Amino acid sequence: SWKAVFYFGMVSGINSRRRINRTSSNDDNNRNNNKEITKSKSRKKDSRPRSFYVCLIALALTAFCAFISSRSSNYSRNNDFFRGVDEIAGHLDLGMSSPEVEVSTVDSVAKGRGSKFPVLLKSGWEAPRDWTESGFSRKVGHFPQYVKNPTVQPYRVLNNPNSDEQRDLCILPGSAILQLMKAKPNTKTALDGVLFFTNDKENPKMMEVLERDYETPSVVKQINAFQVLSIVPKGMGHSFHKHGESWLGQVEGRRQWWFLPPGSKFDRVNACKYLDGTEVPPKGVMTVLQEPGDVIWFPTDWYHATCALDEWTIGVGAQKGHLIRQNFPSLSSLDNSISKDEIKNTLRDCFRINSDNDNEWTWFDGNLNAYYNKLEKDKKNRNPQVIGSYAVHRWMGPKKSTLEHYHILQKAISDHYGVDGSNVRVLDGGCGLGAALMWFEQAEPKWELTGHTISEEQHRWITEKLPSHRFEVKLQSYNDLDKEYDVMYSIEALIHSPNVTETFIEWSKHLSSNNGAGVVAIIDDFLAENLDLNATDKEEVETFAKSWVANSLVTPKQLTQIAESVGWEFVENRDLGKEYQVNSRNYHNTMPNLSPDGSTHQGFLGGKWRQRLMLRNILTYNLLVFRKKTTIRRDETRQLTDVPEANVDGIFKTESECLPILPLPNGNEPSQFKEITPRLMSGLGADGGKKMDCISGWYCCNKGLEWFDSMEKNRNVRKESYLQLPRELFQHHYVDIFARRLNKFYREMALDSKGRFLDIGGTGSTASGMTQVTSKFQHFAGPLEYWILDSDIGAKSLNDRTLHCDIDHCPESGDCLFDVTFSHTVLEHAKRPWKTFDTISRITKPGGLTLHLVPFSYQYHATPEDHWRFSHTAVQTLLEDRNFTVWDVGYDLCTKPPHVLENKIDEHYDIIWL
Repeated sequence: SWKAVFYFGMVSGINSRRRINRTSSNDDNNRNNNKEITKSKSRKKDSRPRSFYVCLIALALTAFCAFISSRSSNYSRNNDFFRGVDEIAGHLDLGMSSPEVEVSTVDSVAKGRGSKFPVLLKSGWEAPRDWTESGFSRKVGHFPQYVKNPTVQPYRVLNNPNSDEQRDLCILPGSAILQLMKAKPNTKTALDGVLFFTNDKENPKMMEVLERDYETPSVVKQINAFQVLSIVPKGMGHSFHKHGESWLGQVEGRRQWWFLPPGSKFDRVNACKYLDGTEVPPKGVMTVLQEPGDVIWFPTDWYHATCALDEWTIGVGAQKGHLIRQNFPSLSSLDNSISKDEIKNTLRDCFRINSDNDNEWTWFDGNLNAYYNKLEKDKKNRNPQVIGSYAVHRWMGPKKSTLEHYHILQKAISDHYGVDGSNVRVLDGGCGLGAALMWFEQAEPKWELTGHTISEEQHRWITEKLPSHRFEVKLQSYNDLDKEYDVMYSIEALIHSPNVTETFIEWSKHLSSNNGAGVVAIIDDFLAENLDLNATDKEEVETFAKSWVANSLVTPKQLTQIAESVGWEFVENRDLGKEYQVNSRNYHNTMPNLSPDGSTHQGFLGGKWRQRLMLRNILTYNLLVFRKKTTIRRDETRQLTDVPEANVDGIFKTESECLPILPLPNGNEPSQFKEITPRLMSGLGADGGKKMDCISGWYCCNKGLEWFDSMEKNRNVRKESYLQLPRELFQHHYVDIFARRLNKFYREMALDSKGRFLDIGGTGSTASGMTQVTSKFQHFAGPLEYWILDSDIGAKSLNDRTLHCDIDHCPESGDCLFDVTFSHTVLEHAKRPWKTFDTISRITKPGGLTLHLVPFSYQYHATPEDHWRFSHTAVQTLLEDRNFTVWDVGYDLCTKPPHVLENKIDEHYDIIWL
C-alpha cells in the first residue's frame, strides 16, 4: 500500500493571454501593388514633354483596337488581372467550360481606402501559416461550431426545424464539420452541403485563437465591426448578396469572385454554375480570381458572389455594419470537449446519418491471425516475383516505394552493428508476407534470416508462393523465440504486441551480448510526445487502436524507457513521417473519409484513422534503434517500477506490476541524508531561495489550536454534534507534519539511488500572472531527485526533470516512477479530482509516500481555474479507494497578520482553513 499525509490550501493569480504582434507592411507599398476593378478616372493635369503625349496617343489607339476586338467576341479580359475561365477550368475537375461572360476591364491603379469599386491587393498581407486542413483542425478543431447549409444558416434538428433555440441548432466540433463537408448530398440523409462560416460574435473563443496568426492589412483596419472566417468546399459558394464594407484575405485554395454595383438585378444561383456553363452571369458583372495571399476589399452594398475552386479553400477577414442573418446565440458558453456520443446524436438528429460506422466494417475482435488471414485472402493482385507488390507498408520518398523501409533498416543496422564476420543472425519480428526477408536475402546474402508470423495465410504464401529462398519462417509469435540473434527488426508489427514490455524482455533473453552485436531496430507508428488530449482526441486514438489492433501504442520516449529497463541503450530516433513528408506526399494534407470505399476489412478503417491522426500530429512514424549493453553497472540497473506498460491508448496502465519500496531489513543502518527542516521557501533560485516566515504575504498558518481553544472558551450556544470536529485535527502545523513524515520515510525505507520526489504544480501559474518558481520545495526531496509536474505553459521551458502535463491526465509519466508525490495548494484547481488521484496512485511507487495540502475554506481564486474544496473525510475516501493508508490528516488555520488585516480589504477571507 501507499502512505498518505493530507492537510488542507491555495494559490492565486489572474488569467492572461499574450497576443503575437507583427509589424505592418508599409502603406505605400500596399497601395502600389493594388489592382482595382473600376473605370478610369480623370487625372490631374501636369506638364510633360510633347513626346510623352505622342506615345500616350499611340498607346490609347492600341488599347482602343484591342477593346473593339474583345467586344466583338462579347468576352473581354485583362490578362494582368483576370484569369480566364479556360485557365481555371484547366485546373479543375468540375467539367467546367468557357461561358460567355461580359467582364469589365481594369484600367487604373487602385487608390486603396478611397476607392468606390472593389479592389484586389496582390501583396502586402502575410497570410497565416499552417492553416492547411490538418493544421487548422489541430489548432481549433475542438471548438464547437454551427453546422451551416449553403445559405449560411444553421441546420436544425429534424423534429423542430423552425426553432431558433440554441439547443435545436446543429452544433459539432470544427473537426467533425470538416469531415462532414466531404460528404455528398444524397436522398438517404437530410444533408444538402455544408459550409464552415463563422464570426467572432457567435464564436469569439475560436476567432481569438485564429487572430493571433495574422495581422489585418493597414489599409482596411477601419473595418472592425466583426471578424469572419469562411471555409468552403470545392464547387460550392455563395450566390449574390450584399452587406457592409468588407475585406477577406485568402489563406489556402483559390476563390472566384463576381461583383455587381448597388442596384443591380440578378437571380440567386450557386455562383459555381457560372463556371460550368449551366447559368449565365448577370449583365455587367465583374469577376476576378483570388489566390492565396490575396486580399479582396469591396465597399458597402456591392453585390458579390463566390465559388471555391479547390478542395481546401479558407479565408479570413472582417465586415462593417450589422450581422445580416448571422446573429445566432454565442457558442462561448459551450464546453469545447464534445464527446463521440454527442457527435453521433447530432448527426442522427440533424441529418439522419448513422455515424456508428463500426457496423459497416468487418471486425476480428483482436484476433490477429483471423485479421491477417482475411486480409491476405482478399488480395488477389500480389505478384510473388515482384517484392514491392507484397511489401505492405506505406510507400515513402519521391519514388513512392514501400521498399524504402529496407534501405532505412539496412543503413541503421550497418551503422550500429559493430561485429566483423559474415554470419549475422537476424530476426524479422512479424514478417508479414516475407518481403523484407526476400529483399535482405538479395541485398545481404551473408545474413542468416528468420521470420516469425502468427498468420497461417502469410505463412502459406511464403512457403508455397515465394520463389526459392534460404531464409526460414516460423508460424509462431515473435514472443516465442528459441535461438539467439545478433540483430532484430520489426516493421509495423511491434504495435500489435499485447504487452511490449514482455516482448522486449523475451527479445533481450535471445539477443546476443557479444561486443558490438545486439542491435534492435523498430519502424512503427507512435503517439507523439507531450500530447494534451481532450476527450474527443482520446476516443479517436482508441478507435484507431481498435481498428489497427494497436495493443501497444506508446511514445518513442516510453518505448525507450522500456528498452533501457531490459538493458538496452538508445542509439537512434528518426521521425520518418517528417523526413519523408508523409502528410503532404502520401496524404496530400487531406483528411480521409471514414466510410468504406472498397474493402470493409477493419484494417482499412485503421489506415484511415492513422492518416487522420498523422495529419493531426497525434501519431508519428519513427525508426528507433537500440543496442544491448555488454556490461551493466549496478547503479545503471532499473527496477520494473520505472517501466511503463502501455495499453491501447498509449496511457500507462494503472494496474501494472510495479515492485514496491521495502523497509530496510532489520539490523541495517538507517539511510544517511540531511534531515528535512520544516520551513517554507520562496522558490526563487536553484536552492529554494529565501526562507519565508508565512505561507504567503496574506496569511500566516499554525493557528488551528488557538482558534479551536478560543471557540470552546467563548462558546455561548449549545454544542451540535453534526458541527463537531475533534481537537486533535487542529494540533499541528502542516509543515511540521510533512517534514516529520519525510524524515521517517527517508530513514526507514530501502530507497533506490535514483529515487524521485515529484512536486505537482511546482512552478506556479505564470499564465495567470504569477512569478514562476522552480525550487520551492526542493528541500523536501532530501536524498531523492527533485522533479516538477505542471500544466502551466512556463513549465515547457524548464529542465529535463519537468513533466509538462495535466495531473488529471499525464501520459508523460510512467507508472510507479516516484517514491514521493507531493502538492501544495494545487489540487483544488484540477477539474476532475477523481482522475487526479488515479494519476497520483498510478505514478507513486507501491510503498511510496504522498503528501498534499488543499483548501477546505478559502476564497475563489482562478489561477487559471478554481474547482474544488476538500474536507478531511473526502480526501481520506479518495486515497483509501486507491489503496493508500492514510497516516495523518488534519486542518491548519491561517489568519491575516495585523498589518494586512488593518490595511488590505478585498475578497480574501480573514481566516482560511487548509
